[in-house]
Amino acid sequence: FLTPYYKAIAPPPKLLQLYDNYEPDTRIDEHFTPIESREENEFLDIVMVSGVMKEAMGFLHAKGRIVSSDPDEQKILVKKIWFNPYSRSPGKVGSSGFEHVFLAEIKNGTKMSGLHNWIYFMEQEKAGSIDYMGYIEKVDLGNKVILVEFRFSFNGIIKPISSMLIGASPELEMSLYTMCFLLRPNEVCPVTLGGQKVNIKTYTLKYKGEDLIGSAFSTI
Repeated sequence: FLTPYYKAIAPPPKLLQLYDNYEPDTRIDEHFTPIESREENEFLDIVMVSGVMKEAMGFLHAKGRIVSSDPDEQKILVKKIWFNPYSRSPGKVGSSGFEHVFLAEIKNGTKMSGLHNWIYFMEQEKAGSIDYMGYIEKVDLGNKVILVEFRFSFNGIIKPISSMLIGASPELEMSLYTMCFLLRPNEVCPVTLGGQKVNIKTYTLKYKGEDLIGSAFSTI
């Protein structure tokens, strides 16, 4: 399915190094080593200095949705909403917004959840863990980015419909989803990409008094 992208786009190394830090089964507690925490910060450092994230932070600050204009404080906020671990299974802390959106999760051992990032999809497809089962709808957004809704299975578990921005950078996706989460959580957040209307949906998961990203994705 993503064969044309294998050679055209090199996956960001700082994103790839995070993949083995997570366990897809939400019934298993996540434990992070100092090295894994450092890798997380290295990835976030790249995201936070990107033009799209700087623009998103400036917009959110102007709208009064974030208090601080200090980049270090902004990074703390982004890290919290994306990387703070939380529970999707009783008694287990085995999930986070980042893992759900940019990787994949299995709930109760039987339900495929998350996986809205094309780079992780591509890597898992190459590894033979994903079976692409056909697209439902797609929109060309230009600049080699396509929004696709489709079906697939991950490790034999079918997800009947999913969507992702194929070709988009992780910096762009994290910026868009962060902005919509802080502006319109649990609502449709319309944006324009490549002259086309795209609806972004983000959902809040409250854990230990904090509003964290439960899910975030783009839809047609």
